[in-house]
Amino acid sequence: MRKILSFLLVFSLLCGGILLPQNAWADNHKQKKQSNQGQSKKMVVNNCVRDFGKIKPDFNKGFKLTRAQLAAIIAQKDANFKKFKESKEISKKINDYKAIPEKYRKAVCFVVSEEIMEDLYKTLPNGKIVFQPNKQVTFMEFLCVLRNYECSQNADADKDKDEDKDEGKDVREDEVIYTGTVRLVEKIGNNTWITVKNSEGLFSAYFTANNVPNGLKTGMEIEIKVNVNNNKIVESNLIQETKNLLTANQSNVEQDLTGFSNTGFNTYAGAKLNKTTSEKWQGKSSLQVTTIGYNAWQGVNTVYQGEGLTGPLTFSFYVKAPVGTPLRAVVYDQDNKTYPTGGVLNFKATGEWERQAVTFTPIKSSENLSLQITLDNFTNPTVFYLDGLQLEKGSQVSTWVSGD
Repeated sequence: MRKILSFLLVFSLLCGGILLPQNAWADNHKQKKQSNQGQSKKMVVNNCVRDFGKIKPDFNKGFKLTRAQLAAIIAQKDANFKKFKESKEISKKINDYKAIPEKYRKAVCFVVSEEIMEDLYKTLPNGKIVFQPNKQVTFMEFLCVLRNYECSQNADADKDKDEDKDEGKDVREDEVIYTGTVRLVEKIGNNTWITVKNSEGLFSAYFTANNVPNGLKTGMEIEIKVNVNNNKIVESNLIQETKNLLTANQSNVEQDLTGFSNTGFNTYAGAKLNKTTSEKWQGKSSLQVTTIGYNAWQGVNTVYQGEGLTGPLTFSFYVKAPVGTPLRAVVYDQDNKTYPTGGVLNFKATGEWERQAVTFTPIKSSENLSLQITLDNFTNPTVFYLDGLQLEKGSQVSTWVSGD
């Protein structure tokens, strides 16, 4: 930060010398000032860039520094970058991720996650980022990013100081937090007791009847806040990595349309399915469903076929349709020939990309689940789009990830 401050100080002095010269300079040194201006600017920026890393703009050919290179410069000098891990969630958020030179990808993901360069790139309505990693940064953009970075670092430092002052004020002395692996789940009376194991040992506590998290079972990672006076669990959070149980070409149509059909249980033929690039929530394309009024329930069907599934499951998807279009999501258990409880959702489209979800539980283990999105008793010819489909274990909707 001292180097950034030094840079900004020198630059401000430089600007003062260039933009507000004294009269003596104007009269006697005009030619000298003009010849030195470019050299001073070059010296200031080169010194700053040298302090940040090995990347230097080439002033013989203009100010040549790409956005990806600037991200690397910032990341190299941020203490949090060493602990940063690039995740699929972040990389998939960047619309032109594959255009980033491989050696700069982690740095770009870091500055995106920290919102350090947000003034330079464009964020689409669906939340995706157009970073343009190979676009050259202007000199003023360079200064803007460094100034904002300095301000954010100072703000974080002040926040840390405030948090240190307030630490302990809202912490109850009769509560403790445990994080570990669930080793035992046993119901005793109206309460459900669990044993959690971590590096410090085994800890037991109980949930009251109404507070047991859905899908709780041994082997899960969990964080619990416990009242030490009676071992009652006050708060809990299941820690589980999101896994999309659908295949890659069912979770989207980036590959092809083979994961989807316009026929299936309670889904009527007639809708036309196409892969389109004109509309998409993520990636480069989405599934376009065109109905022709042949039936009031036209739509699309995809079938999960895999390991036997029990317990709560959640099916979610992103959809875009004309405002007010009545749509319906339905889950049908083909193994047990039933509609699982909770597996039907009726809604009207907002006209924008939106996420909808249904949570359901098969009556028995099922290896075949028909997942459908159709019109809801509507015969008007309609065009709607689907993207980001996900089937996951549990009753919570998690961040979308592509299927395997």
